[in-house]
Amino acid sequence: MDPTVLSPHGHHVPSLCKSSQNSDGRTTCSRFHYKAHDNTCQTYVIQEENLSSKNGVFPHKHVASHSEDSKPPQRVFLNSTKENIHFVSSVESYQNKGSNCAVKHQISCSADNPVCYNISKSCTYTVNRSGQLAPCEKGEHLQHCAEFECNTMFKCPHYYCIQWNYICDGRWDCPLGTDEAEEPHQCGQKRPCAMLFKCRKSHVCIHAAFVCDEKEDCPFGDDESLCLLHDVVCPVLCNCLTFVLSCSQTKVTQSSFTSLSVFRVLQFEYSSLISVECLTTPEMLSLTVKHTKMQRFCQLLQAESKVKVLSIQNCNVYQIDVDCFKGVSLVGMIKLSETNITHLSSCAFDNLTLLKYLNISHNPVCMIDQNAFVNIPQLALFSIVNISFDGVEILEIIAHFPLAYLETEKHQFCCQRQETAKCSTETPWYVSCSDLLINSGIKITCYTFSASILVMNILSIVLHRRSFGRDTEKGRCNSLQVVAVNAVDISCSIPLIVLWIEDLVYEGFYIVHEHSWKSSAACYVISALFLLFNFLSPFILGLLAQSRLSITRNPFESKFSETSFVLKVLSATFGTFLLIAIILTVVESVVNCYVLGAAIPLSVCSPFVDPQNQIVTIKVFTWTVIVFQHISVVFIIVIYIKLFVSLKKSQEKVKDCVSKQQSTTPLVVQIIIVTSSNIVCWIPCCVVYLLSMFLEQYPIRMMVWIIVAVNPINSLINPCVFVFTMCRKMAS
Repeated sequence: MDPTVLSPHGHHVPSLCKSSQNSDGRTTCSRFHYKAHDNTCQTYVIQEENLSSKNGVFPHKHVASHSEDSKPPQRVFLNSTKENIHFVSSVESYQNKGSNCAVKHQISCSADNPVCYNISKSCTYTVNRSGQLAPCEKGEHLQHCAEFECNTMFKCPHYYCIQWNYICDGRWDCPLGTDEAEEPHQCGQKRPCAMLFKCRKSHVCIHAAFVCDEKEDCPFGDDESLCLLHDVVCPVLCNCLTFVLSCSQTKVTQSSFTSLSVFRVLQFEYSSLISVECLTTPEMLSLTVKHTKMQRFCQLLQAESKVKVLSIQNCNVYQIDVDCFKGVSLVGMIKLSETNITHLSSCAFDNLTLLKYLNISHNPVCMIDQNAFVNIPQLALFSIVNISFDGVEILEIIAHFPLAYLETEKHQFCCQRQETAKCSTETPWYVSCSDLLINSGIKITCYTFSASILVMNILSIVLHRRSFGRDTEKGRCNSLQVVAVNAVDISCSIPLIVLWIEDLVYEGFYIVHEHSWKSSAACYVISALFLLFNFLSPFILGLLAQSRLSITRNPFESKFSETSFVLKVLSATFGTFLLIAIILTVVESVVNCYVLGAAIPLSVCSPFVDPQNQIVTIKVFTWTVIVFQHISVVFIIVIYIKLFVSLKKSQEKVKDCVSKQQSTTPLVVQIIIVTSSNIVCWIPCCVVYLLSMFLEQYPIRMMVWIIVAVNPINSLINPCVFVFTMCRKMAS
């Protein structure tokens, strides 16, 4: 049978767990047991001797003074072996028998237990950290307590006193468990704690005398948490709420700031910090500074501090120095928005191992040194809204830190962590997070076409230039027009060459430089060359067809058989269309930069595609090119039909028709191939450009393929035909 505690009424009170064994093998006894000499836990049994009871009611009053014959009842502790250990009836009689305590007002637990304790601890039930009674392990200091007044503690009926924080703590501390009873404590409910201090997040109440006694009696220590504010006077123009201080338009000096060190949360707004040498204090947890002039920001953070939140806003910080946050290495949140930061030095954010939130938004950052962000392993939220800097350093930060959320208005930064982190800005559907030229197929096509177009057109120009001196006047006029076509085709290869060169330059980091590339002069030059090619190419080919028809019909009277006339027409044509392309491109750049605040929408700098359908100039260019090229196709086809008819009529007037027919065959083949290449090039491009204005979304890769591979087809076919024809002519 488990040991029990006997009340004066003879009631059996269930005891707590008797013993437990520590990891080192030592035995630890519970509150109602003590450790005997044989290292076993023995049960306290409290009973009253010679007590008379009437109807089972225990007498509450006893005579304090007594003679030798009339002794007050003695209370003894009996262990489980039923060995009686008798104690003297009072402290005075025990002292008269002889106490071995040398200190005044101290007595020993018993003759066999020389542990001394202050008389004030008599009848006070206390449990030490090991869970044992103190100061007397066997409870000798709890004898003769029926008439003891407990004052600031709770009185166990007929027994000793216990502290108020033992009430309703889930463990019996009174012999009859009255400290855990529903009445009068209302344990298990919202205790009213009348005339007592209510501990937070618990059912514990303590006496007011135990508040601010430099000893934590509440489970969470809230009885001591506000005691430092006892003598603090809230400064003028400041609001104080417990440990939170908020000041507005206040002059703060170093001496006044030192007096505020008791506060854990400090907020200064529109305040003047005069000669303040350090903004942080050892116990500070949060610091907020707004609209305050501070030019020595980093020097003010050198004191070792427990700051967890640091917010500096609307101040002129300008530069974050090396090891700026060394004094606040425990910080978990740093907000430096609108502080005019222009330079982040090397190791500016160094060794902030607990930092989880960093905000440097709305700053004109123009320089970030290498290793400005080092050893921030827990950075989860990074805010870089409206910063002027878009260099590779930001991209490296985003790539190397374990971000969970990225706050920015630039989709370029979101591209870097689109698979692992959430972003406040969605990447537009028409933007690729890869290189300028989206994939390897487009890159190879761009390299091949640009090189082939350039080589073949230069070869055609060289061949026609060599034959220029040996040709007739009509032959020289034809060669001039062919060279003009070659020059136009070269204008198509130049944008492709620039694109693949820029792709090599931005390889791996294009998305960071996307906006600067689309706004660059090089991109607008490419746009101008695309405009020039798409307007000039059909016009020159139409001019070539018209000149051939004119010479065929009037071989001796046609102006196109005169070299000087052809040169003037070609020069005027090139000059006019070049001027038109330049004017249109300038208008486009002005509208984009100063009216719409945008750049060329597509990475390949096409002036005919606007995925967002917002730029009016692009719509005008597209419609103009579509109409112009379709008219040109119809015009060229009609001219060549007339040319075929004229050639056929001229052959009928000549006796040797067979020889004449053979001589005109290469020309017919050339006309058919050139016309077909133009139709294959212009018509599909115009259809795609037209659809792009009416579709909300379309495959952006298809659009890039059209611009890189389909648009320059005639620029590659035309010189091949001209070279082949010239080679045959020179061979014959």
